Amino acid sequence: MAEKQAIDHQWIRTILFLIFFSAFLSACSNTYKLTIKSDPPGAKVTDVRQGYLGTTDFEYTAKDSLSTGGKNRESLNLTFSKPGFLEEKRDILNIKNSQTILVTLHSAPTYLYIETIPTGAEIKLHNKNGEQLNFSNTSKITRKSFFANRRYEIPDSAETLWVELEHKGYKPLSKEIKIVPHKENRFAFQLDEVVATLQINSMPNGAEIYERTLGFLGRTPLKLDFKWDKLVRLSQHYDALETSSVNLQLTVKKNNFKEKSFIQEFFLYKRNPATLVELEAL
Repeated sequence: MAEKQAIDHQWIRTILFLIFFSAFLSACSNTYKLTIKSDPPGAKVTDVRQGYLGTTDFEYTAKDSLSTGGKNRESLNLTFSKPGFLEEKRDILNIKNSQTILVTLHSAPTYLYIETIPTGAEIKLHNKNGEQLNFSNTSKITRKSFFANRRYEIPDSAETLWVELEHKGYKPLSKEIKIVPHKENRFAFQLDEVVATLQINSMPNGAEIYERTLGFLGRTPLKLDFKWDKLVRLSQHYDALETSSVNLQLTVKKNNFKEKSFIQEFFLYKRNPATLVELEAL
């Protein structure tokens, strides 16, 4: 019986010791009030270890803690984020007093990235009034012209833009795009290859068709697609983008018929009507 009473007294002393030790720790632990603000307010604040802490402006209580090696002070690694603004980070190490943390948020730029297939198309931008827009080239390569597949910074006020794309060997493309400010706006466009079709019929059929620059083209009825490599040879500017049509210097030959030569306007970007050549017998 005496032994049981001794054990009970030992448990009581242990419990009392734990209660007093806990109170001692609490007495030795300090708390600090942090007022966390941002300009403008409304930023979401997260800590790398604790996660979401609150939305500015708010108050946070930091506490000291005891360890075997001595007193540990709390530290925070904060990230401030708000739509339309750049992320800001702030580290508050070894907090030992109450304080106010104020972070200034900077407006996020508006970026434009236009991808073209194939790459490397030249870009021109116009606002809703048709005025050409000047924008900032964020790449380290400085060039007079602007090209696709690069990121550009444009005015935050841009809402609706007309983008014009030109690429050698492909049809020009014009599209209206909607811009979301303070974000990277990404668009992708497939460009159509320039292919112009020549159609020539003759009476009678089976006549040979020649072009002064390209040579023998085929026999009638002829339907022939001209791609970029041939169009650029026919263009006097050596750049099919700088002209809407070229002149074909054609010759039609057939045995027992008079040879016939003529110049025909050949359109690069619109449909060419079929040409009928009537040959005169010898």
